[in-house]
Amino acid sequence: MMVQHLRTLIRIEDEGITEANFSQVIDFVFSVVGADGVEHPLCPGGLEKPVTFQNRLEYADLVANYKVNEYNTQLLALREGVRAALGEGVNFMTGEEMERIICGNPDFTVELLKKGSSIRCCPSIAEMFWKTIAEITPEERSLFLKFVWGRTRLPANFGTSESRFIFIMTEWHVDKPDTKLPAAHTCFFTIDLPKYSTQEIMKEKLLYAIRHCVSIDLDFMVHQEE
Repeated sequence: MMVQHLRTLIRIEDEGITEANFSQVIDFVFSVVGADGVEHPLCPGGLEKPVTFQNRLEYADLVANYKVNEYNTQLLALREGVRAALGEGVNFMTGEEMERIICGNPDFTVELLKKGSSIRCCPSIAEMFWKTIAEITPEERSLFLKFVWGRTRLPANFGTSESRFIFIMTEWHVDKPDTKLPAAHTCFFTIDLPKYSTQEIMKEKLLYAIRHCVSIDLDFMVHQEE
C-alpha cells in the first residue's frame, strides 16, 4: 500500500494531476504514521510543512527512508541476541548451519540417539527398539521425537557432554504386552516399552502411537477383547 502510494505521488502527472490542481487533491504534511500508530515528523517542523508539487519527491524519499530504517533498533537487538547465543562465529555461518544450531537436527541416526540415551530395560527390548528406529523413515523419526519429547528435532549438541537432555527407555511391566501401545512422558524425554514378543509387533505399535496418539503425555492403550 505504501509503495503504491509513493509511486503514484512520484508519477502524479500520469493521474492527470498538475501543479495547478495539486493542492486540491493532495493534502499531506511531512509526516508519517509509524508501526506504533503514532504520527512522526519526517523533518524539523514536518507536522506543519505541506507537501507540494515541487517538494513531493523530497517527501517520497523521506517516507521511504523512514520505512526502510523503522525497525533498526529492533533488528540490532535481534542481531546482538543471536550473536550472544551463537558467538562471534555467527558472521561466518551459512543459513543451514544457523538453522541446525538454533532449531536442532532435522534427522538423526540410531548411533546419535544411543549416545544420549539411558537404557533401563532388558537388552532384548532395547535391541528391538534400535532396529525399529533404524528401519523407519526420517519423517517417522520426527514423529517419534514429537511423541516422546514434544519436539520434532534433537538439539545440535545432543549426545555430547554439553547436552542437558537424555533420552530414557524403560520397560513397562503390563499384562498382555502385545496388545498395548508404548507410553511417552514428554517432560522427561522418556518412553515406556511393553515387552513385545517380536520386533514386528513393536514396530507396528510404535508407528501407530506416533501417528495417532498426538496428545502430549497421554498414555494410550489398545485393549483387545478376549
